[in-house]
Amino acid sequence: MRRAIEDGALYYTLGYSPADGKMDGSYRHLEVKLTHGKGKVAYRHGYIASDAPAADAKSGIDPLPPLLRLGLPDATGVLYGVSVKQSAIQPSLGESQAGQNPNLKSPSIRYTVDFVIRSEDLLSTSRPQSDRAVKFLLGLKAYDRDGNALNWQGDVETSDIEPSQYDSIRKNGISAHIDIDLPTTGDVHLVTAVYDLKSGKAGSQEVSVRAISE
Repeated sequence: MRRAIEDGALYYTLGYSPADGKMDGSYRHLEVKLTHGKGKVAYRHGYIASDAPAADAKSGIDPLPPLLRLGLPDATGVLYGVSVKQSAIQPSLGESQAGQNPNLKSPSIRYTVDFVIRSEDLLSTSRPQSDRAVKFLLGLKAYDRDGNALNWQGDVETSDIEPSQYDSIRKNGISAHIDIDLPTTGDVHLVTAVYDLKSGKAGSQEVSVRAISE
């Protein structure tokens, strides 16, 4: 049991984009080698290049909750940067809170979480006017130091991209943001996620937030 815990305590998350973009249902082998040392590497030895469509949003199955669990390795199907800052406009007493936890106590601090998503990771669809559209889910879930859920938030984002914006989007990524209210004191672990509704690919990141007392 001790050896199993030690083996699982340290890990690396590796990701890559396959040169063969065909999703033909075939099995593709993966191999990870150490360039130095004699350690034994445990890893996933392959995957199926599935051509199955992403889950229909109308099916009632929410793909975000499994991605927003605390302590999991980051998902790397969609790569993005994320930053957290206090919002310029804070909620007043009696105002509706940002988040879906009805039991969050006031007062609270509102944070804005900004995402910059790599454009190549969001599958685009053609429009008659020759522009492009991406549709994805943003998710947040905040936990206290003991792993208790404090608040959570989710949103559907649709971005229309005109041909004149292609170069800028490729260089700077796709921006989005979402607000969430958190307790005024205590350390908070915030799990974030992006889920592409077209391809079913997902990314997740965990960041720490130190709530500042008013």
